[in-house]
Amino acid sequence: MKPYEDMLDLERPLSPKHPPMPRAERAKQFMPFASLRGFGDVITDRETIRVPRRLLSEDERETMDARLREIAAALANGEHPMISLSLFTKDPIRSEGPEELGTYEQITGHAEKIRSAERELKVDGVYYPLDRVDEIRMTDNG
Repeated sequence: MKPYEDMLDLERPLSPKHPPMPRAERAKQFMPFASLRGFGDVITDRETIRVPRRLLSEDERETMDARLREIAAALANGEHPMISLSLFTKDPIRSEGPEELGTYEQITGHAEKIRSAERELKVDGVYYPLDRVDEIRMTDNG
């Protein structure tokens, strides 16, 4: 007989003082450990490509104003046209100096309201400041 062969068929002993740990608790022991808190956020931040903000030409400003008038006319008729905005978001940390650095985001949705005094455009329930919008396009699928 080999050593410990007589113990192979025995049941596992259970402690009366320490009941078995639930499976979910045991699984937590093997989850990854984040030793550097916030490091993942820093990596994600570094992956974001920041670009300088484009300055609009006079023709582009006129085109944008014409689109806003089109949207205002549609809203006055009770329509909610589908539009697409190019929205610039300035990076407050990396925008030191005269050049604004940030990211561009495409917002697509139904125009709901224009607040002229605040210079804001409401798209799908969210107000966007028009001074951050670099382009407005009317889309066909409305």
